Amino acid sequence: MKKNLIIHFILVLLLKIGVTGCTEETILMNADRMPDETAMDNIAGALRNTTTLTNKAFIELAEGDESVTEEIFYSLSQSARSRLTATAVVSEKLVEDYNKENDSKLNTLPVENVRFENSGVLSIDAGEQKSAKIKFTISTAGLNTDTPYLLPLTMEEIPAGVKVDTKKQVLYYIVNIRKRITTCYPNNHYEQIDMPSMLPDAFVVFYVNTSTYQPLIADVYGIQKINQMDYTQTLHNIGSIVNLRIVTMDYEPATGRALLNLSSDIRDVLEKADKFIRPLQEHGRKVCLSIENGNKGFGFCNLTDMQLADFVQQVKNVVELYRLDGINLWDKVSTYSKEGMFAMNTASYPKLIKALRDALPEKLLTVVDKGEATEYFYDVNRCGGIEVGKYIDYAWHAYDSGKEVIQIIEPWDAEHPYSEYTRKPIIGLAPEC
Repeated sequence: MKKNLIIHFILVLLLKIGVTGCTEETILMNADRMPDETAMDNIAGALRNTTTLTNKAFIELAEGDESVTEEIFYSLSQSARSRLTATAVVSEKLVEDYNKENDSKLNTLPVENVRFENSGVLSIDAGEQKSAKIKFTISTAGLNTDTPYLLPLTMEEIPAGVKVDTKKQVLYYIVNIRKRITTCYPNNHYEQIDMPSMLPDAFVVFYVNTSTYQPLIADVYGIQKINQMDYTQTLHNIGSIVNLRIVTMDYEPATGRALLNLSSDIRDVLEKADKFIRPLQEHGRKVCLSIENGNKGFGFCNLTDMQLADFVQQVKNVVELYRLDGINLWDKVSTYSKEGMFAMNTASYPKLIKALRDALPEKLLTVVDKGEATEYFYDVNRCGGIEVGKYIDYAWHAYDSGKEVIQIIEPWDAEHPYSEYTRKPIIGLAPEC
């Protein structure tokens, strides 16, 4: 093993790091379908977008980007009785109202910078509840960097019989063109250098609790690599994977569903992915959601097939919607013996892993190996015939209590344990992973 690495200092970027805070509306996971809102004959309608699950979208472009394309559609609370059409338009006059209501100073994004597909016309066929999606393009021509712009879209020519709730006829796009972070100031030096590359011979995983820190804290850590032969020094970033917390699997008694529960802080981070996530990805890091069980007697190890399929689809929707790099599964507290809950089934967790791999074949899938939830992953028979390791990219343990020395666990060398804890190899997973 080469021993020519010395952690010498922290590379510090000029980033404002702290609690993200949540000022926007919460995300509703089923936002593409409206409930019946009234017993009246009128049908309620709303303008929707596909980049966020609220009526506000944050578009943060990078310097040099010429345009961005978004998609919108119109949704009804009930099926249309006949074919309906409405038109989406830019409403510059809503900027002043928005700034007064939100005590903000957003600039008006010029209407000439916006071009709609199909002239903005949205059509809903009889018997349908939502229109086909149409695209619109925002050009960055003439826009300044680090200057927030507001683009309000609203509807005109709404058909008779559709109840109009003004707030639901408006989508707000907050657009900013950020300067790319390509340099840093290492070790509090005043000399600016190009952003270092990722350290090629180290695999480092960060967990960021978004209720305490914003994800960009992961972008300030690096090491100085010193060659012991000639004492030359090179700087590198570290943090191959950044796992974002807190996300849990919860149980909904009324429906029996397993629900993906995004904390309010995670929601805020995802809604502002261009600000909090894209810079990490641009610097070579993979940004993933870390999903934990809810510690309520329900989790990865006691899912029915129907619950599992539903949950996997929810995860897939979020990962693809916010262009994340993958999923980390962490059964932190194994409490599967609570009265009234489903019995633990050792095939449940392996089936979840396989289903996530099938649904997200190009994404990272990592697993934390700790406790009873994963202790049987060495036995293909107990895993329902599934070789778990074939479906995950990496696994690591989480025996990391601050009350004990660092635990080094080597599953492939049980005869010479380095730790008081022992784990068996995950079947199908290569030792280097």
